[in-house]
Amino acid sequence: MHSVQLLFMELDRSHLELLGALAKHHTLAEASKAINLSASAASRRLHDAERRLGLPLAELDGRTLRLTSAGKLLADTAVSVTNQIAEAELAARWLSSGADAPIRVGVGFFDRVAWLLPTGDALSCEIVRSPSSRAEDVLDPRRVDLVVDVGASHDGITLLLDRLVLAVSPTHPLAAKTIITAADLASHRYFASDSNPLPGFEFDRFFVPGRHLPEVIMRIESFSAAIDFIARGDGVSIQPRQSIVNLASDEVTAIELDATIPVEWYVKPSKETAAASEAIQQIQATTHEF
Repeated sequence: MHSVQLLFMELDRSHLELLGALAKHHTLAEASKAINLSASAASRRLHDAERRLGLPLAELDGRTLRLTSAGKLLADTAVSVTNQIAEAELAARWLSSGADAPIRVGVGFFDRVAWLLPTGDALSCEIVRSPSSRAEDVLDPRRVDLVVDVGASHDGITLLLDRLVLAVSPTHPLAAKTIITAADLASHRYFASDSNPLPGFEFDRFFVPGRHLPEVIMRIESFSAAIDFIARGDGVSIQPRQSIVNLASDEVTAIELDATIPVEWYVKPSKETAAASEAIQQIQATTHEF
């Protein structure tokens, strides 16, 4: 806490913003562009930060501007602090309007979750995307109040029991089948949500026992993007049945697998709070309809 307090006493938010951009882009030109600043103004801001602290924060290495060890320490803190400030400012605006702050729902690969959430004003929420395909990678009370995801096993609160099916376009050659085997998919492009197969899902419970793998496997870490590709006939993917049958259009259809693979939709709070508990109860009430 002491280092953060010192940072605020010496530098203002504009300095933190620049240091965070420099850590990401490594050149003054690119960093200044990222924060909508001219290169000359960014240079003056960097020199001002160094003057205030009395130590160098960056040095030229050829054409690359490298942060010093002190500069990197401050830049790492700057990214965290500026994110927290942005979150606090947003919450403050909600409070000043007299409304409750929205519940922040973290999602991973499954970025189409509107069907799981209450409609209208029943639950005011924001959707926060995880940096990976796993929603729990964003499970931090500073970023989200809860996450919603699908798991073969989990330590969250079960919302809905489901099973895996094949998602295909109605015009795809496999769409005429009523049951799909692993051998059926061997010659088709397959969309996977993660480069590392998850225990209890299709690679573990369908492809390996079926002794066949798709010849072409492409990683797509977004359910929305995967559905777009599947809808135009570019490939297929095994997904939870409810995620397919609750799509707003009929561009994708679900076909049963020859193996039953149960999965569960679940919710997990980042911290036990009254707001998170109330939101979970409202989400549970919605999923009881399925």
